[in-house]
Formats: sequence, C-alpha cells, structure tokens
Amino acid sequence: MDTESQREAIKTEAHASREFITPRLVEAGWATSPHAIVEQRSFTNGRIIVTGGRVRRGKLKRADYLLYFQRDYPLAVVEAKEPGLPVKSGVQQAREYAEILAYNLDIKNPHAKACLEHADPKDLLASMRTHEEAVMRLLGEIEALLAEVAP
Repeated sequence: MDTESQREAIKTEAHASREFITPRLVEAGWATSPHAIVEQRSFTNGRIIVTGGRVRRGKLKRADYLLYFQRDYPLAVVEAKEPGLPVKSGVQQAREYAEILAYNLDIKNPHAKACLEHADPKDLLASMRTHEEAVMRLLGEIEALLAEVAP
C-alpha cells in the first residue's frame, strides 16, 4: 500500500497517531529509558473562570504526545491531526502548547512543503544550562539555610 492509499485509509487522528506517529517516535528511541512517550496527557487544569460568583474550570489542555528526556523532564509536545487537514490547522494549537510548556516550536510534517523556523539547538542548550545552574544555586542556598538551623 503506497503512502497516498494509507492516508486515504486512515480517517481519524487516533488512527494517524497509531499508524504514523507512534511507530516513528519508537524508532527514534523515545520509548527507550531514560526517555519516555506519554500519550493523551493533560498538562493544565483548565483556566479558572468566575461568573456571577460561581467558579469553574475551563477546558483542559491535552497534548497528543509528550516526549520526556528523563522521567521528570518533558522536552517536546507532538500534536497529531487527521490526514487531509492543512498543516496550518494544527499550527496555532502547537504554538499555544509550546508557549504554555516553554518548549521550542518545531513543526515537522513530511507532507508539508514549508516548515516554520525554530530556535537554534545551541540556544536551547544554553538556556537549559542556565536554568540548571539557577536550580543548583537555589539548592545550595537551601542546604546552607538548613545547616544554620540544624542542631
């Protein structure tokens, strides 16, 4: 079955995920420890909406896939769309999720003729190192404070 026939046979986003995306993520090593693939994961609790003294939550943000570099270190979000939809139909959702999760925006679609620009990986690594250094500095400060109050 050629690629065009496969796209016609796959009608839903779930089928596209199972047939195209999951196998490629596994092939790329995302299912091998310490990495992980998590499917259909909510990553927000929904916006808090107050109307007339009543409080409710808005719709949850749910990613089709979250890719973890390590157990507690999510690195990427992958959004699936059913075949036949234009690439731009998922771009806004991908942009929103990337912004919420503070991820690099990198849209890849083998069927699209154009891709969006994304940040240089060197800049991302520098940002990660800066963040890690800040965390280590804070841990050092906490340890120093604990040492002061410890009997």
